[in-house]
Amino acid sequence: MATKYIRKTGSDANLGTNATTDAVLTIARGVAVSANDDILDIGVGTWAENISSRRHYKGVSYFKTIISAVTSGWATTMAFTNIRVNSISGANHYGGNYTFTDAWCDCSSSASTSYWFAACTVITTRSILTGNSLRQYPLYNVTFPSSSSVLYNLTSASSYIFLVPSTVSMRNCIVYANLSFNVNSDASAFVVEEYNCWYSGGTIGIKPNGVFNATSLNDIDPLFKNAAGFDFRLNDNSPCIGAGHV
Repeated sequence: MATKYIRKTGSDANLGTNATTDAVLTIARGVAVSANDDILDIGVGTWAENISSRRHYKGVSYFKTIISAVTSGWATTMAFTNIRVNSISGANHYGGNYTFTDAWCDCSSSASTSYWFAACTVITTRSILTGNSLRQYPLYNVTFPSSSSVLYNLTSASSYIFLVPSTVSMRNCIVYANLSFNVNSDASAFVVEEYNCWYSGGTIGIKPNGVFNATSLNDIDPLFKNAAGFDFRLNDNSPCIGAGHV
């Protein structure tokens, strides 16, 4: 597994072998000079490029490294670390495996009302998934192991999230302001559901059959600093502080 470097100071005449002296300028060039599962080390900046290749996209941080023009068509294996991926056009990704670690997958700018990820595996660790209440089925037929992550504003009032039964592990997560968070119409999806905070934001509510582990907070506001502004830091008086488990 090789690492190729992408920087705003780079050149697409380069091969991406060194961050300082041989960085490429675009993700497209980084893909061209790399192979499946290679790491694309992406520096500070915003890249208005679509991505569809089997790579590990690694940034400086999701506040400083942003891929901002992602459209539909993922159907492969991708990993994202320390990076923000803005899905702005449809973002209907069918099939594949997607791993988000210390990353942010943002679909809040998309006008699409269909699914977001379907018939695939989505793994999140210390990551954020954000939507805009338009999606009918943001996660449809998805295997979903998730830990220490935030799911914000994913679903519309008439929708539900369909997770593959007996595949879902959610631990230390905050599920917030989803107009209707109906997991698979019942709780059969969960292998593990513990130490989570479920909050509907005063809207329709959350419906994993009303079944929650006693360690989880049911319809309790986590008290983010500014959820609407995507500031998911907790206020000092948040009930989530000390409520998780390591």
